[in-house]
Amino acid sequence: MVCTFRRGRTGAALAAVLLLLMVFLFASVGSARAFSDVPASHPYADAIADLSGRQIINGYVNGTFGPANPTIRQQFAKMIVGTFGLSVSESDVSTFLDVDTSGPDSLYPDNYIAVAAANGITHGTSPGYFSPERRVSRAQAVTMAVRALDELKPGTLASTPVGFSSSWGDFSPDHAAFAAKAESNGLLAGLGADDAHPDGNLAALDPFGDMSRGEVAQLLHNVIGKLPPPPPDYAAIHDPDAALSATYAPCAGSACHELNLFSQHVVKLGLPCATCHGSSRPEVLGAITAYQQTGTKQGCRVCHGQGAGQHTASHELTNPAPGAACTLCHASNLLGEHVTKHQLACAVCHGLAARPAVAAVIAEFGGDNARNPACADCHATSHQGITAAHTDAESVECAGCHKTVLLDEHTRSSSSGAARECAGCHPLAAQFSWSGLCADCHKAGGVAPARHQTIDGAHDSSSTCANGGCHPTDLRVVHGGAPNGCQICHSPTSVPTSKECTSCHASAHPGLAAAHTANEVAACKDCHLMMLPDEHARSSSSSKAAGCDNCHPLPAGFTATKLCVDCHAAGKTAPARHGGIESVHVVSALCTGSSCHASDLRTLHAATTNGCKTCHSTSKIPTSGQCSSCHPTTPHVVRDPYKGTCVNCHDIAGPGEKLHDKHTGKGFACSECHGASAPGCANGSCHEHSVDKIHGVDDHGYDASNLASCTKCHKSGPPN
Repeated sequence: MVCTFRRGRTGAALAAVLLLLMVFLFASVGSARAFSDVPASHPYADAIADLSGRQIINGYVNGTFGPANPTIRQQFAKMIVGTFGLSVSESDVSTFLDVDTSGPDSLYPDNYIAVAAANGITHGTSPGYFSPERRVSRAQAVTMAVRALDELKPGTLASTPVGFSSSWGDFSPDHAAFAAKAESNGLLAGLGADDAHPDGNLAALDPFGDMSRGEVAQLLHNVIGKLPPPPPDYAAIHDPDAALSATYAPCAGSACHELNLFSQHVVKLGLPCATCHGSSRPEVLGAITAYQQTGTKQGCRVCHGQGAGQHTASHELTNPAPGAACTLCHASNLLGEHVTKHQLACAVCHGLAARPAVAAVIAEFGGDNARNPACADCHATSHQGITAAHTDAESVECAGCHKTVLLDEHTRSSSSGAARECAGCHPLAAQFSWSGLCADCHKAGGVAPARHQTIDGAHDSSSTCANGGCHPTDLRVVHGGAPNGCQICHSPTSVPTSKECTSCHASAHPGLAAAHTANEVAACKDCHLMMLPDEHARSSSSSKAAGCDNCHPLPAGFTATKLCVDCHAAGKTAPARHGGIESVHVVSALCTGSSCHASDLRTLHAATTNGCKTCHSTSKIPTSGQCSSCHPTTPHVVRDPYKGTCVNCHDIAGPGEKLHDKHTGKGFACSECHGASAPGCANGSCHEHSVDKIHGVDDHGYDASNLASCTKCHKSGPPN
């Protein structure tokens, strides 16, 4: 196996980060907190103990966990970020308008939410909003869990098998596919478990229902089970013992070497593991064998000889001294120039992949040779005429904003970290040829950011301020009337790094959330979202769902009283919805006029399984109060769960008792049910109030000697 690692600025820091990440992700459950309300028999006890031991979840100060309590969205964001061991700091800034900044003393919730969004785990509840205090639904939590695995651990989850039947079915265009993928990969195992269903009962759970803390623990426990096992702790294996640390302390103190062999060779120098473990050198093989047989760790000089640590002087270019042109920009010591200044690994020159010209120089001048090489021995095509070589040939196009001497331009620029060393354009491990055109580097796929094609494109703002229709898209027009003009963004020492308004105008529109909260709380809050962008985005009553310009037409502007009737009234800009909550729920005349059904839709649907959700969902508002908008137009062709028998709707014991009264009392003729050709129905001879007449009908099957025949019509027994 060949191990390759990116070269870092500080090897010890990178090794520590690797160790910390492995410990965080795969810490054993040994310090789980015991919660008084989570007995060992609880269906989610193992999952809660696992996440508690990993410090992903915590209980309440009273010693309970609250497994049945709902989970809010900002809590779930912190939990799933912790599950994947993602780094969180104050530099992670949330862009959601409804997420408050926690301040420098806390990372919760804004920094955790920012990390979740940056890693593609959450997309928010609507453009620019996260709804941190809203309860997270099962569908939302499952979707975020699948996104996290697909984004951070691609390939971990298999694609949903063709024809797979999800327990929740095709319940949502936004979440159903994620739920099916989660279920087919075992992420939903154990959810809904109880005494009767110890392995879970997913079908009994409403995907749009609130996900409890216990269910979240089970979901994330299942996610952890999908993560790959930790790699071996190479850093610990290669750590020196106390004696070696004392012997080689000067080497570590020189800021050149790490005492840990893995950190020094692999992390810092970028050497593959095979450099040592595939070596044929006797001293290297002997050091490895000695450790394997005795457990005794070996020092640097075992492999590198007694002169190890004395090589700084051997890299000083003194014979001959480098030319004055080189020392204007470069150090005269090869270690100081290549390793210290440019953070290049020793392997760039001494490794197996070193350029042939470099390898030839080392072979000629290495060892006991008294003369060290000169710069030109490796850098044969050194530049001539520093200023002329760095003057931009595109001066006509670029000179209006940029300095044409690239040394000056790159020194002042903050757009690409280019206030940097020469190695930013001239990597020492490779030759460099430049035609004198900025586009050689600043283009799509080039070594530097592709900035802009034209001066117009450079000032075309992609900001949400411009896209919202409030401000012009050309930054020159936006700032043209300001006293300082172009100098607002451009200065002699700085180039702007972003065209987003918020990079300078952090608080141009404070209080957007409050400005978009409707004031008619008492009248509307039971059915509508008071955050207007959320309400408008979910509404199906109008084709104008979202889009700021639907409420803020320009150039007229907007005067905000924040009353729904400002727009939703007769003759206004949006449909007049209803006069009051009572009028919205009146049953259509066709059904309520028959005296069969209640006149209020709330009463009519109160006994159903879903209640209000029969008509209302989180993404849709009904557009009609007519029964026929959901039910077929034939009144008694009914759907589940009401079809099958009349008694689901009518309080009758059987034919011949109340059914006759139910129909005749409402004015129905016999022929409306039995047809005009039924015996006796047309002339009334059958249904006279005579026992003999009724019993005399053959179809009724009456047998005076067998009282059991009475129950064919009299379900509760023969009348007295």
